[in-house]
Amino acid sequence: MECSLDAERVYRLDLAVCDIKRRALSKIKRKRQASRALEGIADWRLMIADWSGARPECAPSSGFKRTTVTAYHLGMENNLQEWFGGIDIYIFDQLLKGRFVPGMRVLDAGCGSGRNLVYFLRSGYEVFAVDESPEAITQIRKLAASLAPQLPAENFRVGSVERLSTDFADFDVVLSSAVLHFARDEAHWQAMVDEMWRVLKPGGIFFARLASTIGIENQVKLIAGRRYRLPDGSDRFLVDEAMLHRVTAALGGDFVEPIKTTVVENMRAMTTWVAKR
Repeated sequence: MECSLDAERVYRLDLAVCDIKRRALSKIKRKRQASRALEGIADWRLMIADWSGARPECAPSSGFKRTTVTAYHLGMENNLQEWFGGIDIYIFDQLLKGRFVPGMRVLDAGCGSGRNLVYFLRSGYEVFAVDESPEAITQIRKLAASLAPQLPAENFRVGSVERLSTDFADFDVVLSSAVLHFARDEAHWQAMVDEMWRVLKPGGIFFARLASTIGIENQVKLIAGRRYRLPDGSDRFLVDEAMLHRVTAALGGDFVEPIKTTVVENMRAMTTWVAKR
């Protein structure tokens, strides 16, 4: 039985993606990671074959039975967890859009235990991180030693976002995930933003996920300055759309994409702010 035209196109596209991934990974000379990445691509190929309704014998890797494909489905779930960890879905979105690519110099400012760095560590990025918690830095150094042993432990440092190390500079990407809304006041918030912007190289991308008033203006109660009490009972420093536009212009930056906000059952609002230096 012949495959349908749609299924054949899927296979051709998948083989092309596989080839591109193989060549990209070989360029950064990470044979172990390349092997594991190709395993993941093979998993996706089999899943596409299953979803497209194509017969198993139509797949590029002939001889696989439906039960084998199902087993790969289960394996792919584990593979995704292993490769991406607990990454923020909006950072994942930037990866899908091709804005963050292997080889880039990345700083996670306020990294916590490193949940957003698993993929970057596995995939050949030059990763740095800072957090005020010594325990968090100990944990991420262990993670980096396991996933990217070529990176110096000194890349991961105890420190504050508003006072980054003087030798931190020329980053392609600076990540700030769920950090800025813990600012004490507007001066503290601005100091953190200014410092993260300082270490970006020209053309570098600043990515922030932070709490805002957008969409829940009538649900929050002003405490003082820009600190508010949220419906969930927490106190946070909240921005709004006008402030993000004003600050981006003052920094001399450009929006990479429009401001996007997710409102969680009118309890809190999380905004994604992506700008280029």
